[in-house]
Amino acid sequence: MILFGLWVLGGGEPQPFPPMSISECPDFDCQKAWALAQYATDPHGVSAWIAAVVDPIEQHALVSLVGEHWPGKLKTLCQALQPGDALKRCQTIASRPHLWEGELEQIPVRPSMIPSDVVGPFAAVSASTGDTCQDSIARHACLQEQALQQVQGGSAEHSAALCKRINDGIWQEECFFRVAERAILDGDQAFASTMGLCLEAGRFESNCRDHVRNTLTWHVPPVDAGNLHSWREVARLVEAMLKQVSEKNPDFGRYIEEVYWAEVMEKSYSATEVVLGFPPGLLPAAALPHARASAAARMMTIEPTPSRGLSEWVEALELALATTRDFDDITLLDGRRTPPRVTDLWVARATDADRTVVYRSGSRRLMATDARVDLAICVLEAAARSPQPSRAALLAEGLEHASPRVHQTAQRLLQSP
Repeated sequence: MILFGLWVLGGGEPQPFPPMSISECPDFDCQKAWALAQYATDPHGVSAWIAAVVDPIEQHALVSLVGEHWPGKLKTLCQALQPGDALKRCQTIASRPHLWEGELEQIPVRPSMIPSDVVGPFAAVSASTGDTCQDSIARHACLQEQALQQVQGGSAEHSAALCKRINDGIWQEECFFRVAERAILDGDQAFASTMGLCLEAGRFESNCRDHVRNTLTWHVPPVDAGNLHSWREVARLVEAMLKQVSEKNPDFGRYIEEVYWAEVMEKSYSATEVVLGFPPGLLPAAALPHARASAAARMMTIEPTPSRGLSEWVEALELALATTRDFDDITLLDGRRTPPRVTDLWVARATDADRTVVYRSGSRRLMATDARVDLAICVLEAAARSPQPSRAALLAEGLEHASPRVHQTAQRLLQSP
């Protein structure tokens, strides 16, 4: 921690600390305080001084210090530095907009879409006692780099222990975020451990999940492209992953299953030009609520029909999902499209504790065992996020629905901002 205030030099009058001039600093602690205090008003002067620091360790520490306090204002500093570790650190912080866009203190540490009973596999991991960063001036960066090396070697648990050595909450969460990004590069088989790391990313959990979905399920074809082999492979992968995870942590296993199918269906339907269904028996029952949710949202986008009422939307979706394409091994379309983040309109209530499900990987919704009722819920969720002028009428119609779950959904969505 750097303290600001007054100091007494050589028995004289108290002087402001840090001093206005770097030449008045007798040690490195004073220099760090000066750089931090002056950067806000004189970024060019401070950047030039840091660029001239000869000791690479001290220069790296100064860049980390200024960067962690002013992450959105590092262009001047990065431009002043020569190629090397300090410049790499500067560019790394500057390239992470979630660190400086908006008010971090206002972001919930745990997003509402994650059920309260879900505990990730790394929550109980103790902070590592074996790192070699004890004497490092740039401790955050050192621990994060070691954590990245560990996960690259296949040890997510050791990475988590290193991240927990970082005492600053924001930078510990950033460490988990960075490690998760590295972990998912191993492919979809690393999805469970990656999502466990994202759960520890706190305020950056949603960003972490977004970055994972940029990499995840590249092999998933649009639903109108067919390809039986790809869908069987997705189902096989989920089954194997859940078998491994659920033995130790059933609640986390259920959450992973929901998120994975939500991601897969959102990618598949967002890339389709025609809303279709899947051949019976191809997908497990756990995938169907997510197919309904993404199909409803996609149909409302490609078939804007203001005159349709709630029951008519449900009938149109029932017909579309009952229509399947011949699932031949045809050429895949580009499955790397990343759907936009879904607005989180979920507000948890005690009465909603049972039968809820992840909604399009960005929120939660009530779920019904009756497929037709579940489709009505999906239509309302899609309408609430649609710019269509008929959205208010659809939500109002939901208030009159015979199903309490449809009524509750409409009531909650009408009260959403």
